[in-house]
Amino acid sequence: MIKKALLLLLLAAVWAFGSWWYYTCMIKGFCRTNGTFTSAAERAKGAAITTAAATGIVVAAGANTPKEDDQQVAATDFIDQDNDAISDEDERSLGTDPSNDDSDSDGIKDNEELGTDLQNPTDTDGDGIINALDDDDDNDTLLSVDELKNGTDPLSVDSDADGLDDPTEVSGKLGTDPMNPDSDADGISDGIEIGSNISQPIDTDNDGTIDALDSDDDDDGLPTLLESKLSSDPLSVDSDGDGISDKEEVGKDLDQPMDTDGDGILDLVDDSNDTPSTTDITDTATPATPEQGDAKDEVTIDTVESADDSPADMDIPIQKSRLYFPFRSANPRLSGAAKEYFEEVSLWLNQSPSNSIVLTGHTDSIGKAKSNLNLGLKRAIEIKDLMVKLGAKSAQIDVASMGETQPIASNKTEAGRHQNRRVELIPTVKK
Repeated sequence: MIKKALLLLLLAAVWAFGSWWYYTCMIKGFCRTNGTFTSAAERAKGAAITTAAATGIVVAAGANTPKEDDQQVAATDFIDQDNDAISDEDERSLGTDPSNDDSDSDGIKDNEELGTDLQNPTDTDGDGIINALDDDDDNDTLLSVDELKNGTDPLSVDSDADGLDDPTEVSGKLGTDPMNPDSDADGISDGIEIGSNISQPIDTDNDGTIDALDSDDDDDGLPTLLESKLSSDPLSVDSDGDGISDKEEVGKDLDQPMDTDGDGILDLVDDSNDTPSTTDITDTATPATPEQGDAKDEVTIDTVESADDSPADMDIPIQKSRLYFPFRSANPRLSGAAKEYFEEVSLWLNQSPSNSIVLTGHTDSIGKAKSNLNLGLKRAIEIKDLMVKLGAKSAQIDVASMGETQPIASNKTEAGRHQNRRVELIPTVKK
């Protein structure tokens, strides 16, 4: 009888323990995989880790686990009523409308206007109102929504960067295109052609069409774009002031403007020597040196020695020289003697970066001093280009011009003027 009672008691204990285990572990999940009991604190920690993993939050080992409220927030779905990729919570903190993807109704969505850094949302005009809440983002008095309709840039006061602000051009008072910096396509920006006084835009030829809209600003029959390319003055009928209009001096073929004297300067910007002289044609006025007279279309050379040479100059194996330009060539080539000389100069320059030369252009006294200064420099540059083609390094060649200020012969005769039209080469060693 006692044994039977003990057996029943044991069975009851097993059943009670089994029921408790099943309820605790299988239903409530309070047991680990090894069957041991899990405390409430451990369950909370496990839940926090699980939630953090699901939401991308990392909980460091040993760190305090989030509270129950925090766990619930972390587990909450991302809420974005207006589908602008900015959470409602962020929008409320920024002041934008969580239910409207374009809070300021300017045609640009909030997420685009806020920028990539929500901690520092974009404020283009720096007026303290972020773009997402500002109806005039660039503060140019034109609403952003209207700028989008006009085609102008709502983030720029001057959309085409021509020096004229959008409100001025959009108003239509000038007639210029707010999205084209050169409305008349003449190579000069609208801002320059309008001038400093917007209320009185420049009209050079007084034909009723302002320069910014006039393809021929001086009304000389030559398009402003062409004059800009030819380096003539698009605001003057007679660019060189010689009494002959630019149109007449260009000639009939606009693709090949006239250069009557063949000096490389177009007639419309050449205030002297537009007509070749008899001495130019016969070439009887060249300096009497053995190396000249090789050909009319070649640069000839005269090597010279100076009493002013210093001992340092005497150590330089390259002689100074004078180069006389032909009258009838804009792009002269070198005579045989000149080419041989320049090959020696190039070889000497390449021996050391300290070796260098100075090319100084000179002219006769005919024409304006400023024009002659430019002409002297142009010829010095031509010689430099010829030398570079022969292998010299550009950095070792300096150019200058003295214009008509240092003649070596009388300008009263053609022979003297020819000698004055020269480029002098001086070799130097830089310390």
